[in-house]
Amino acid sequence: MIVLMRHGEAEHQAPSDALRPLSVRGRAEVQQSLDWLRQSAWPIQGIVASPYLRAQQTAHICAAGLGLSVTTEQALTPDSLPERAESALREFEGYLVCFHQPILGRLVYRWSLQQPSVPTGAVFVLTGDWLAADWMTMEQTFCPQ
Repeated sequence: MIVLMRHGEAEHQAPSDALRPLSVRGRAEVQQSLDWLRQSAWPIQGIVASPYLRAQQTAHICAAGLGLSVTTEQALTPDSLPERAESALREFEGYLVCFHQPILGRLVYRWSLQQPSVPTGAVFVLTGDWLAADWMTMEQTFCPQ
């Protein structure tokens, strides 16, 4: 199992894309997704996140709510190649992964052959053969309002 989550909505103005913080709305989206994760009771073992500020903030909100720690993974930036991200995620089975589009959507498609909409704060739970192309099933999704 792996749980993929897109960061909450981010502010548009920042010195760089990597430094864009969550907006007030983005924090609310993350809280809604966190509440859903707690209610769904998926056995999340840890959290891994992109180094970008908005993903780090998303991960730390979730970590505080789930009592877990955050690991930063450099291969989860928006412009990372899916193969590089997939390779980096092999050691994180059972984790919540907080990162970005378009890489999140590309990995969901690669693993499940489903092309979902991926709004900010969205969560996707996949199970099956660990990160194998077309061998995982999308078990549940959640999109904050």
